[in-house]
Amino acid sequence: MRVLYAVFLLSIVVLVWAVLAVRRHIRNHDTQGGETLQLNQSKTDDSTQGLD
Repeated sequence: MRVLYAVFLLSIVVLVWAVLAVRRHIRNHDTQGGETLQLNQSKTDDSTQGLD
């Protein structure tokens, strides 16, 4: 019975650690503020040309 209790406590600790790690990862990812992803235009895409 003590082994099951120890496994239960260990799993709770690991779960809390994982939640904190995910929160830290999301917070660090949000604060980086890098450039937005810009796709290169295809040479065959003429939708923006000839609007003048």
